[in-house]
Amino acid sequence: MIISSTTPSQSTSEHVAVFIDILGSAPIEISEMIVKYFDPLDIIRLERVSKTWMTILRSDQVSSSAFRRLSGRHFRYQRDSQPPSAPVEGWRQLFRRSLCKELGWVKNGPVMKLAVMRKGHDEKYPWLSDLDRAASNYDGIQFTNGHIIIKRTNSLSVLYLPSLAYLCVVPDGVPSQAKLSPNGELLLVRIHSIGLAAFHCRTSTTQYTFSVPFHVEEIACNNNAFAALGESRLSIWNANTGDQIECINLVSLMDESEGNNAVLDTCDMEITADNTIVARLVTTADESPYTHQHIFLISALDSRLRKHISIDYDYCLRFDVGHSERMRVVSTEYGLEIFVLTCDQQDCWTSYDLLTYDADDEDISVSPRNMETGNQFFVGISPTLGCRYPWPVEGKKAGVIEIVEDVGDEMENVNEFAMDGNEKIDYFFADEDWIVVLDERKLNIWGFDEVKCKVLNQSLSL
Repeated sequence: MIISSTTPSQSTSEHVAVFIDILGSAPIEISEMIVKYFDPLDIIRLERVSKTWMTILRSDQVSSSAFRRLSGRHFRYQRDSQPPSAPVEGWRQLFRRSLCKELGWVKNGPVMKLAVMRKGHDEKYPWLSDLDRAASNYDGIQFTNGHIIIKRTNSLSVLYLPSLAYLCVVPDGVPSQAKLSPNGELLLVRIHSIGLAAFHCRTSTTQYTFSVPFHVEEIACNNNAFAALGESRLSIWNANTGDQIECINLVSLMDESEGNNAVLDTCDMEITADNTIVARLVTTADESPYTHQHIFLISALDSRLRKHISIDYDYCLRFDVGHSERMRVVSTEYGLEIFVLTCDQQDCWTSYDLLTYDADDEDISVSPRNMETGNQFFVGISPTLGCRYPWPVEGKKAGVIEIVEDVGDEMENVNEFAMDGNEKIDYFFADEDWIVVLDERKLNIWGFDEVKCKVLNQSLSL
């Protein structure tokens, strides 16, 4: 920061400009406090002002602070898994990677695009043979935490990005649901014949089996806990020991006026990085609003948090003309942010609503985010970014993926890039590093992290 002022000359009445480099001349602690107000991109640009500025702006204190602020803009949930100490690659490298990735999403484009042909692939990619066999006869595909899970009649195949490590898990029965832990170690599977089982992915062996005293409708896991939800009951197990922690009747957490004769229908469930289970259920009514939304917050590893919150009347009215489909939960320092994706009666995505839980007030506030109608596919990338694929209609370019950003009360288009061809899309996924699209002919993968894309390229050349 350079400030100019004028002082009168001793020999004349003219004024002479005097420049003061406040950032360079101030104590380092003060300079680092000033830099906290810089835009992250300006930190990179202003390194060229002088050697002093470069030293200050490349310090670990400045880089770590800039990384955390940058993560708070779009990829806030990174800090849930970020260790408190400096990473091996250094704070400056981590900050620059995050900045490049963010600019890629909202301005430039992906670092790389890979199109894997499902038939007639090149023989120099030997790993594709397993993927091709799995993807040619699948019942369903999931993408979570950088892993592609391919579900077939009697097996589950997991493909790891970016290393392209590939494994197959064969449970004793037909898998109907599967969830992978964030570290990629454990696969929780609901099986019709035996109930729930947890498999160790690296060894493809059964780690635990669980007996559940109710019909399971939804499962969830993180690195520390497993959960099963159904018939208004929630069972929780320790992921490290397989021991059951608790089985909770969720109706017992409701007020007496709401809980009397309440029949809760399951919507979805997630476990956050801080081991909070967020379950969303609904009750139905004979008059408008016909569905009432209920959020249950349960701490998985202890009994500190057992909370039920009814969502307000006005928000529930929105679902009289549509239905809510998906939920995404992000931990913050103040509580939780719950994003609910909503469909209209034509199954087009219409809103990406924010439900904020304040741990101090112990209540949830609702902020609806409206979207342009006509979205064939939509997925949340981060708390403030989404990725959508519109229906090919007049006035819209076919085969274009659009990136949208939360600007307050709506989602605004900030970037777009085209797919190759205009085939029918079967599955569409995205997270902060990848966009994964499976169409009739190929598996399309877009990458936004430079280091992970480099690893993927190296894996392809092996």
